[in-house]
Amino acid sequence: MTSKVKQFKPLTMSDICSTAVDQELNSAVSEDGKVRLLGRRTESLWRLVQFMELVLKTKDLAFEVTGRDSCRCSIKKISKLADFYQGFHSFYDLYCEDVEYSPDVALFFRRLAIHPVRDCCFNRPGLSYGGDLIDADIFNNFIECLRGDAKVDGTRKKMADWARNPNKNLARVRSYLNALFERYSRLLVVRVDFLYRETILKDDQAVEDAHVALMRESDSATTDFLHGMKLDAPAEPLARVDVGVAKADMEKFLRQMRSNTVFDETVGYIWKMEWSRWGGYHFHCAFFFDGSEVQSDYLLAKGVGEHWEAVTEGRGFSHNCNQDPRKYRNWGIGRVDHYDHQKREMLGKAISYLAKRDQYVRMKPTGKHRSFQTGVIKKKISRAGRPRSKVPLTAIGNRTVLDSEA
Repeated sequence: MTSKVKQFKPLTMSDICSTAVDQELNSAVSEDGKVRLLGRRTESLWRLVQFMELVLKTKDLAFEVTGRDSCRCSIKKISKLADFYQGFHSFYDLYCEDVEYSPDVALFFRRLAIHPVRDCCFNRPGLSYGGDLIDADIFNNFIECLRGDAKVDGTRKKMADWARNPNKNLARVRSYLNALFERYSRLLVVRVDFLYRETILKDDQAVEDAHVALMRESDSATTDFLHGMKLDAPAEPLARVDVGVAKADMEKFLRQMRSNTVFDETVGYIWKMEWSRWGGYHFHCAFFFDGSEVQSDYLLAKGVGEHWEAVTEGRGFSHNCNQDPRKYRNWGIGRVDHYDHQKREMLGKAISYLAKRDQYVRMKPTGKHRSFQTGVIKKKISRAGRPRSKVPLTAIGNRTVLDSEA
């Protein structure tokens, strides 16, 4: 009787908007192999998504203003929308012209660019600027304008269409992993990132310089967006890899896998092409090997990385996540047995980050190209007399077998 596998917990909005998006958009690798986060953080994105959810799913305003014609003007919070008034400016820093936002976030920025709310102080709702309107009025009007725009633009349908692709990828990941574990009693999971040498940050000074460059670029983009000002300063020469180059490199990598013995026991793989503000296009990959035939995940990951370096003729390098399994202990990498439901759940949740990172922000489409792919599960060669078992493994020569077979 097959035991039921516990489905991994879905990622929260905060998981995706802060951790996942930061790792995608703001990451760079230094020469010591450490991943550094550069430029502005995206932690306030989840609050913006929450704000837009309330705007689109309720009919409330943020404030109620009474006693306007007397000396005792009173301003009262009447919904959770008022909680977003303080710190509203932080949303402006999320704007980036190089990425595509989910329809609700895109709607927010379109209206913000033409609405007087962008000039509010967000300090005191009762602050007047010399006319009849106060901050609370302008903030309420901004909410009403967003709702009107959403109705005209058909934002609800656009959001359903937008979410279809990451949801489809997530369903594909779950189905793919379950199919692999139904066919193989144990998998050896290897996580490798494919990067480019021209994006490496050589030392701490290079890290600081890159951070400053990205901050300056973000400030310029926000200023241009809010005020329509074109800055005369030349653009920073940021290290970015072209999508066409990255796509061709991955196609070559996959095509030449069959001629490399490192992949002899490969039974599947998942890769995701992503874009970061510093490094441009790169890949996050997971390779699955038949765990009954191989045992050194570190050496396999090393071999996978060397294959990437070879097909890119030295332009590329890799980050071997299996080199330090303690750092990635919640990723479900290394050996994962069919019956180890806890580790399978960790693996599923970790891989789901790749499928769901673009739920709110994703790289702009640059023509038709595949950005997420799972491999075809190979037909397993029958090995009579080797039923799925919980018996421990023993290494014999270059092969790992069940203790009962030794």
